Amino acid sequence: MTRTQAHARALERWGTTGIAPGDRVGFVIVRRKSVVDRFEVGYYTRGGREPGGTLLSHDWKVMGKGTSWEEAFARAAPQEIP
Repeated sequence: MTRTQAHARALERWGTTGIAPGDRVGFVIVRRKSVVDRFEVGYYTRGGREPGGTLLSHDWKVMGKGTSWEEAFARAAPQEIP
């Protein structure tokens, strides 16, 4: 699986449509080579301001780690978002 395919799968699995604060966006990360589990997948929520003016920060959530994209997605399976 390529990085582009992994990103598309993360968006499909954890992303929500829209660009409003609080919407989820899937992400994929490749860590340094010295780290054993290099590949990480998950999502973050968009930051910004709510209609009332409350500032929202980005919340990052790593759902799975592995030595390949496939392994990272497999390890993330039990942690699905409702």
